[in-house]
Amino acid sequence: MTHTPVIFLHGNNDTPFPTACNPYGSMQALAQYLADNGYATSELWGLGYQGDQCDLGADQTRRSRIAHTNAANVPDLRRFVRAVLAFTGAKQVDIVGHSLGVTLAREWMRQDEAQSIVRRLVAIDGPNHGIINCSPDPANYWQAAAAGGFTPSSDICQELGSPDTPFLRLLNGPGGSGETEGPTRVLVIRNADASFVYFPVQDGAIAPVPAIDAYGKPTDFFRSASLRGAREIAHRTRRLRSVPSHRALGHLEFAADLAGDARVPERGSALVALARPRALRVRRSSRTAASRFTPIRVGARMARGVVTPHDSTL
Repeated sequence: MTHTPVIFLHGNNDTPFPTACNPYGSMQALAQYLADNGYATSELWGLGYQGDQCDLGADQTRRSRIAHTNAANVPDLRRFVRAVLAFTGAKQVDIVGHSLGVTLAREWMRQDEAQSIVRRLVAIDGPNHGIINCSPDPANYWQAAAAGGFTPSSDICQELGSPDTPFLRLLNGPGGSGETEGPTRVLVIRNADASFVYFPVQDGAIAPVPAIDAYGKPTDFFRSASLRGAREIAHRTRRLRSVPSHRALGHLEFAADLAGDARVPERGSALVALARPRALRVRRSSRTAASRFTPIRVGARMARGVVTPHDSTL
């Protein structure tokens, strides 16, 4: 074991690698970047905490229901971290989370007071202060069952529909005092101009919705991914003029874009930060398991990585 083991956590309605039912699965691309730059495959791990997403075809509202929440998946992450530590013999892990994977990691760390176990956390576009898709406004088409059923009363929106939900108030602490606790070094990489979960603007092919929270209150989610006291890189996708406009780079493909697009100056910065955090010129935010789990397999002969996911439905 040369490096601290890295655990990759995907976002809501995603998988660690592309599946027959999910074309994204960008976390494997980040793992591949590290494998190409000196990490052993036994040091790279991914948790598929929502299964392969093929169950969504029968009921799209599962996207916003209890099995996809932070609270429901903390036990899976807890067991997974223990399994990785037991397998590798390491005392700490690094975590790279995207979207819901960020708040999932933070909630587990809060519940278990696990800051000493997580050496570094790379938080990519996480909903740390809520998402824009949960408002009761009629223009919020995400409320429709076919679009996921993100109504104010849905389980995901009860957690993330506003900066003022009980879940986020507890997670972030009074005045943001709980956003970066303990010795864990935190790097936030957020989208600064287009993300369909935070911005009321077009994100590739995804149309915008009003900036209103689940309680019907006008809310600016612009800095939702920020964390008080963390290092931060604000990434702008609109400068990528050669990227096809239909791609939703603002959020869905953000993680893969960081790892694999040479046109992006921050290429790989989320991962370089694990090994050489001081090499990054970034600013600090001023915002007031057991044998079931297998490591991500990466290598030149494989078109994509393989993770053994499991179904976390209740």
